[in-house]
Amino acid sequence: MLAPPRHRQGSYGAVLLGHDASGRPLAAKLIGAHRMRQSVLEREVRLLGLLSKLGHPGLLHFHGYHQPGDSAVQPDPAAASKAFPLSSSRPNAPAPASLAECHCIATELTTGGEVFQHVVRVGGMGERAALPVFRQLASVVAAAHRVGVAHRDLKLENVLFVSRSSDRIKLADWGLAHQHELGPDGRPLLTALHSRCGSRSYMAPEIADRSVSVDGEGYDGFLADVWSLGVCLFAMIFGFFPFESA
Repeated sequence: MLAPPRHRQGSYGAVLLGHDASGRPLAAKLIGAHRMRQSVLEREVRLLGLLSKLGHPGLLHFHGYHQPGDSAVQPDPAAASKAFPLSSSRPNAPAPASLAECHCIATELTTGGEVFQHVVRVGGMGERAALPVFRQLASVVAAAHRVGVAHRDLKLENVLFVSRSSDRIKLADWGLAHQHELGPDGRPLLTALHSRCGSRSYMAPEIADRSVSVDGEGYDGFLADVWSLGVCLFAMIFGFFPFESA
């Protein structure tokens, strides 16, 4: 069941409050059937399943994936016909009639909002408040790297507080992540990456430079994540980005 009280808009769809068959709340990421390539969607679902199994406290628990038309994805009857009103402020939010045309990725629900929103609201967290958040963020990125996964879109908009009264966080949105194969010793087999992706304010220089990332020798996804972590830390402490233009 899906209902509208909580909403988070993304580039490819919307994240809304949902409930499983037992009434347990969850986050439902709805993506229009033609908004994302099937191969990209399958990769994200596969990575969410892999990362969820790690049991790291900074990773969202993955509840499941539903294809367009799956009868398990239904609007909340209590919300009636106004469950998903379309408006200019959230143009991609699915209407009830279009649910049958949406992919649905169900994950653990967080209620504390984005760390980015919090930083903007308080004008910079300072070192003492940023420390526990950054420690968790670095830990979850390290856990992903150990199993060969580079996030490639690390930003404070993708770091979510578990609740408004807690400094516990979850790292979300693995849609641009890359998974390296693992060698016989269980360590990632590093290969150069060439996809120019991520958010410009957090993007490592070697990704921003097309002559390196796309046309050149490529970049190390793990090191690019570390650069983005540094930008996250700076922005959390001071309330602005370290570079005037990206």
